Amino acid sequence: GAVEGTPGKLTQVGRIAADLQIDPRWAKMLEVAGTRDLLPQAVEVVAVMSVSSSFLRRSSDPETRQAISAHLQRTASGGDIASMYSLFRQWSQLREDRRLNDANALASTNYIAKRGVAAAASTATDLRRDLMITDKSAKPALSDSQVFDLILSSCFLNLADRVGGGNTCRDAVYRVIPGGGLMEAVDTACIFPGSTVLGLSEPPDLVCFLSLRSTTRVFLHGVTPIDLSLDELLAKVCLWSPAFASDLQRQKDLLVPSKATIDRPLV
Repeated sequence: GAVEGTPGKLTQVGRIAADLQIDPRWAKMLEVAGTRDLLPQAVEVVAVMSVSSSFLRRSSDPETRQAISAHLQRTASGGDIASMYSLFRQWSQLREDRRLNDANALASTNYIAKRGVAAAASTATDLRRDLMITDKSAKPALSDSQVFDLILSSCFLNLADRVGGGNTCRDAVYRVIPGGGLMEAVDTACIFPGSTVLGLSEPPDLVCFLSLRSTTRVFLHGVTPIDLSLDELLAKVCLWSPAFASDLQRQKDLLVPSKATIDRPLV
């Protein structure tokens, strides 16, 4: 939270958001990264997340859109933000090495929008200046687990769990968990057609996401899959999202009778 108490008093996250003029979610990510000595790298993740809607090229041509979608799905790993962060790191390193032709080729091959990646680079530069970070290269790169932890720390308000649809990511339907802090009143949504997550063999049971997009349907944008089979990861999700923890407990109460019920004599 950016504020606490009544009247609202700025928290550390709130002060970071106000000083840097950034979304409180990005401020939360930077706060968490600072405690783990990962602030230089986290700046790049924040830069990518802040321009996620314009980082990749768009096209009105159906064949081009299909080609972009197919390519992105082949890069599926840790989800949309992790994929964009990886591409941004590669592009930035090529630019630093003055291999401009290679940087342009990377952008073209991976359908990176020139304006989008330039905006991310500008945002990263501004944040480094404001945070007085002198290590521009931000080496070494974050591991997949580190990126995921930072994503979860900033997206903890936006979660959705699978409730139906088909057995593919494209057809899966997700319930937006109440209490997510979203402006829209939405019950269900599907994964955005351009998401890298569509390349997974099975739809994840739980995802966190950046925002909702509405066209003829409502879509989850900026999706990161969450593996609930890992107890440690489940504990982290419950920690970041009290709404999810409460909802999970209600489901357990429905499936597992209480001790009082078990001990009650049958009549």
